[in-house]
Amino acid sequence: MAVYFIDGLNNIKALKAMGKQSRFQAFLERKIRSLRKAQRLAVTTHEVRRSLQEVLMSACLCGTLYVSLTVFDYQVSEILVMAVLLSQTMRYLARIQENYQRVAGAEAIHDSFHALLKETRAASERRSGGLMPTLNRGIRFEDVHFAYLKQREVLRGANLEIPVGEITVLTGPSGAGKTTITDLLLGFYDPEQGQVRIDGVPLTEIDIAAWRGMIGFVPQEIVLLHDSVYANVSLGDPKITQADARDALERAGRRGRCDCPFRRGLGTGDTGPAQGHCRTPRRTAGPRRTEHRRWNQPVPADERSSGARAVRAPRPRGDPGSPLRRSA
Repeated sequence: MAVYFIDGLNNIKALKAMGKQSRFQAFLERKIRSLRKAQRLAVTTHEVRRSLQEVLMSACLCGTLYVSLTVFDYQVSEILVMAVLLSQTMRYLARIQENYQRVAGAEAIHDSFHALLKETRAASERRSGGLMPTLNRGIRFEDVHFAYLKQREVLRGANLEIPVGEITVLTGPSGAGKTTITDLLLGFYDPEQGQVRIDGVPLTEIDIAAWRGMIGFVPQEIVLLHDSVYANVSLGDPKITQADARDALERAGRRGRCDCPFRRGLGTGDTGPAQGHCRTPRRTAGPRRTEHRRWNQPVPADERSSGARAVRAPRPRGDPGSPLRRSA
């Protein structure tokens, strides 16, 4: 239920823009009614079970007393001792049954947790090679094949060259493989066939942490931290000074357009109005002089081919990076 609510809050602007908030509200109300019904059923079942246990215990005691008095002709003192022992035994049996039901209810959670843990271990990030990366010539994809979860191939024999000193734009419709190419470049996945080479060196032989440290990343969903502009730009790196951060803002063209105080909090952690006026933190791709930058966001593009396509443009004057931009 919390997932639906959070998704609705994250997309409230789009819902209101299309006038769909009332439908989403009705959807949440249906989910809430279904949840309440399930909770009532669970509580009713638990209480009915407890009541039936008491009824069965009373019936069993009465039956035992009747048989002992009429059939076996036991003394009253003996019958009382038997009744106490039987009552205690049935109480312990009831506790055992209750604990067993709790274990049975938690078994599904236990199995799901261990299945998720096994899947997480299987998908753990590989330890990369030990070569230090360089980016003097460019990046090359050589006959790269890749598919998610062994399904239909997203990339089939992809060949791409990203030279240093130029802007490379990946354009194409959704599902053409633009994000997949950039994820392979970042080492999030390994190609099933082919190689990704950095200055001619396979990415699998390169120290992936050092390689990622050379990359400035701008995601599709730009979310500001609940902190100052400086903290958003530096991301907690003590080596980055205020002068470095201001230089990054100026190089990104946002220094004079950012309405937020440099050292004061932004007051937002989502995509609210403050972000529209101060989109600095992610657009600068960090204040350091990155060798490679990756924009994973929509940009205007008229290209609507069946697959992703690379378009290059000269590098802006004074920009030391080798940008790669993804276009929706």
